Amino acid sequence: MEGCAFVFINTEQAVRFGHVGWGFCIDSAKGLYYFGSSDHLYRHPWWDLPGWLRYAHVEPDADIDWWSDMGTYEEMTSVMSSGQSAVDQRYRIWYHMAKEIPVPAARPQPAVAAAQALAGGGWSVLANNCVHQTYQVLTEYGAFIPAPAQPVTNLIPRLWFATLPGRQVNLPLPNNNTAVII
Repeated sequence: MEGCAFVFINTEQAVRFGHVGWGFCIDSAKGLYYFGSSDHLYRHPWWDLPGWLRYAHVEPDADIDWWSDMGTYEEMTSVMSSGQSAVDQRYRIWYHMAKEIPVPAARPQPAVAAAQALAGGGWSVLANNCVHQTYQVLTEYGAFIPAPAQPVTNLIPRLWFATLPGRQVNLPLPNNNTAVII
């Protein structure tokens, strides 16, 4: 199946290093997409050094604010640009833009399984961050994208996003977004 993968970015998150999420077509005939992220929200005052240390590494099976959703292209871009879903009212990071990456031989089912495995997979700033996780899901899908840490600057979501192939898609910013960005 020919498919399409998406890397979404919020350029302001994580002290302006950025944050990425993922999406991909699971059924082109029905126009369905699967999308989500491990938001890994920081819930401490910015001056809390022990909080930053706990934030830098989260053991498997702990809450990393993982979520996923399914819908049409319009629903996917709406949820990703607003941080709001009809599925639940939980806060999610919203995204500014995406890269749309064509995938000649898409494998949706292994990618869905890889995405769902992230929910209990922990998080680590240097070894399992949002870049690693998005890379893992989208390479399972069949996307050819640059690897994290090759070069090491690819660990920074903003820099990795800039290296991605594909068409850039700007997402509309929601009028009601009052989220605090760290």
